[in-house]
Amino acid sequence: QTGNNNQSTEDNQNPVNGQNDGMQIEKDAVFTVGKLVYKVTKSSEGKVEVQVLKPVKKTNKSISIPNAVSYKGTTCKVTSIAKDAFRSNKKLTNVTVGKNVTTIGKKAFYNCNNLKKVTFKKSPLKKVGSGAFLKTAKNLKVKTGSKANIKKYSSLLKKKIPSDAGIVK
Repeated sequence: QTGNNNQSTEDNQNPVNGQNDGMQIEKDAVFTVGKLVYKVTKSSEGKVEVQVLKPVKKTNKSISIPNAVSYKGTTCKVTSIAKDAFRSNKKLTNVTVGKNVTTIGKKAFYNCNNLKKVTFKKSPLKKVGSGAFLKTAKNLKVKTGSKANIKKYSSLLKKKIPSDAGIVK
C-alpha cells in the first residue's frame, strides 16, 4: 500500500485536532511522502509514529528527515530511521534529522562515502545502531543542535562514526 499521500487535508479529517474520523491507520502500513518511504510503527489512540524505511531513489544529495508527516489526514511523528535505510547511498552528502527521531538503526548510513554533514535538530536521540555512520566521508561533521548535546552524542556515536569525525554544536 504505497502511494504519495502528502496532502494534509482530506474529506474525513477533523480540522480541530488534525486527526481523521474513523479511518484507522494500521501498524506496518507503508507509504511515501516526498523523497522518503515510511512505515507505521505505532498506531493507537490517535497517536501515530512512523519510521523512515528508505529514500524513494538513491540520487538525492541532501535528505531532510522531518519532525512529522501527514498520512490519511493524520499527523504522524517520525521517530526512527530503519536499519540499512540509506546504506551505500553514494550520492548522499548532507542529512538533517528531525527533532522527534529517537532511534537510528544498524548501518542506517553505512558506506555512504560522500556523506559529509549530519545535523540533528535537537533530536532526543536515545539509541544508535552499530556501524550507523561508518564508511562515510573523511572528516564527517555531526552537528548536535546544542552545546549540551555534544557529550551525550559523543557517547551515543562512539564506534559508530569514523574516528576522524567531528561532533560540534
